[in-house]
Amino acid sequence: MLIVEMILSVATKLSGLKDSLAKARRDRRDRIAMYLEELSDTVYAVAASLRADQVPHGKCQEMMLYADTLQTTIGDEIGETAAELADKLRRAHEVEMLLSELGTGEERERQLADLERAAALFKSTSVSVKAAA
Repeated sequence: MLIVEMILSVATKLSGLKDSLAKARRDRRDRIAMYLEELSDTVYAVAASLRADQVPHGKCQEMMLYADTLQTTIGDEIGETAAELADKLRRAHEVEMLLSELGTGEERERQLADLERAAALFKSTSVSVKAAA
């Protein structure tokens, strides 16, 4: 599975679990929402750098941090799924390599759009979790 596809699959899975995440205590929901929002910001920044034909320097380390903290941040809310998602993020953390791996033309645009879609899913899940009553 390619880096972009793995990131999008994690975002899609977490979006599907937003109801489970929203059942957490208020303080936990705030922490989960902040985690997802920061992950979204990083993925958006990666996409913006790549669109500008620039290497997203430092973003590999950020992505690894999100992979390493996923289980402690949301694992108690989504169970064993957290380990699977953390593993996918870990395998997809090398986003600095994407500049050389992006296709051309329509394929490049599709991959960038998928990154932006992933960022939007992380963001919307964050908003849903934060807004839960």
